[in-house]
Amino acid sequence: MFNFIVIGDDESCLKSGQGIVYKSRFPEYTTQETLSKLPNDNSSILDHIKKLPTLFTYEGNNSKIFLTYIDTIQVKDKWRLSLFFKVNDLLSFDFADVEENISKFDIKDFEKWRQHWSIKSGDLKDLIKNYTKIDIYKKNSLIEYIDQNSPSSQARESPSITVKTEFIDLKVNNLNVMTKLKTIESVKNFIELIITDDDNKDANRINFYRGHSNSDYKLEPSLLRKNTNTGEFFYLEQEDIIYRELLSNNFNDFHEDSSTFDRLVRMQHFSLPTRLLDITSNPLIALYFACKGNEDKEADVISINVSNKSIKYFDSDTATCIANLCKLTLVEKEKIDFQSEDENHKKIMERLLHYIKEDKPYFEDRIKDNIKDVICIKSKFTNPRINAQSGSFLLFGLDAKLEDENDFDFKINHYLIQPENKSKILRELDLLNINESTVFPYLENSAKYISNKFKKN
Repeated sequence: MFNFIVIGDDESCLKSGQGIVYKSRFPEYTTQETLSKLPNDNSSILDHIKKLPTLFTYEGNNSKIFLTYIDTIQVKDKWRLSLFFKVNDLLSFDFADVEENISKFDIKDFEKWRQHWSIKSGDLKDLIKNYTKIDIYKKNSLIEYIDQNSPSSQARESPSITVKTEFIDLKVNNLNVMTKLKTIESVKNFIELIITDDDNKDANRINFYRGHSNSDYKLEPSLLRKNTNTGEFFYLEQEDIIYRELLSNNFNDFHEDSSTFDRLVRMQHFSLPTRLLDITSNPLIALYFACKGNEDKEADVISINVSNKSIKYFDSDTATCIANLCKLTLVEKEKIDFQSEDENHKKIMERLLHYIKEDKPYFEDRIKDNIKDVICIKSKFTNPRINAQSGSFLLFGLDAKLEDENDFDFKINHYLIQPENKSKILRELDLLNINESTVFPYLENSAKYISNKFKKN
C-alpha cells in the first residue's frame, strides 16, 4: 500500500515541505477493498498511514511526483490538515514518465486535477520497476529509499500528531462515507442511497442536487470558469459588458423582470455566463443530467445540504447585493475591501449602492461583507424549465469558491457513476417519465424525444 496525495497547483508548496489537504478529501479515490485493509482500531489508523511510502504531487499536466514519507500530521483548522514531509528532488520524476503504468494501481488520469489524499493497494516498488521512462539509476535510488525507510527495515517513530479526538473520529467517518461514493449502478441504487442519507433526516436542513456528466467538473458558475492552459477567466473580466450587451440588444425580452436578479435568471436560462449555478430539489433530475452526455466519462451527482435558515428567496437583500455586482467593472470589484477607508473604495461602494437602490429604493445605506459568500436561492418559477426541473440557484459572491469543505453552511457529498452505467440509468429514468421531453418542456425537445423513441433501428 502507499499514499497518493495531490496538493494545490504550486510546485513551491511541495518544495517547502508542507502541504495542505482538506479533511473531506481523505480518502477520496480509495477502493473499499483497500479501506478494509486498514486497522480497525481508530487510534492505529494514522500510525499505519504514516508508515506507508507516499507519492506527493500537485495539480496540473506538468506535475512532478515526489517520493517521500509523511513526518508529521497536524490539524490546521476544522477543515484542513497540514502534512509535513522531506522533499528531495533526486527522488522525483515527471508524471508523464509514469502515466502509462499508473492506472495499474487504480490512479486515474483525472486524479491529478483534484486535490485529495488517497490510499492505493499494491507494492510501490513493483510500480517503479515497471516504469519504462525512468533510467536504471533513478529506479534503484527510489527503490533503495523505500527499503531504507520501510517499517520492516527500521522502526519509524510514532506519528507526531497535533489532533483532537474528533479528528480520529472524522477519519473513521470518512472511511465509512466511501459507501456513498461507490458506483451508482441503477436508479434503485441511487434512491436507496438518498433515502438512507443521514443529512436527509434533519428537518432543519434540505438537500439540493446537481448532476455533472464529468466528475472532473467543479461546482462553479460559467462566469467563474478558467482556461486550464492559461489560468485566466473566460468571462469574468467582461461581466459588466456582457450583462449590458444582452440587455441592450434584447431589452423587450426583459420587460417582465423587476430586479437585477430576475434578469440574471433569464440570462442564465439562455446560457449567458452569470454568477448563478443551477441546482434542483429533485435528485432524479440531477441524476438525469449526470448521465446525459460525456458517455465515456465518470459522472457525479452532488448533494448540497443547506440549513433552512440559510436559504434565501429571490427578493432577499443579500441576493440583490450580490446580483448587482455584475454591473461593476472587474477593477472596481477587485478594489472592494471592507477593512479599507480609502476614498476610491467608498466611491465604489456608493456606486454599488446606487445600483442596488434601482431594485430597492428604500434599501438601507449599508452593504455587508456577505457579498463575498455563496448563497442558496429559491427563485420564481418564471419559465417552464425551472418548473420542470424543480430549479433553484447558488449565487456566487465576490470571487467565491465552493469546496467540499466550506464556510457557507453547506454539506456536500458526491455519488459517482461509471460510464458503462449511464445508458442503463437513462432508460430507467425514462420509465419514470424523466427524459428530454419532460426535463426540457419545449416543443422542439418533445418532437426530438418522440422521433428518437419511435425510430426503427
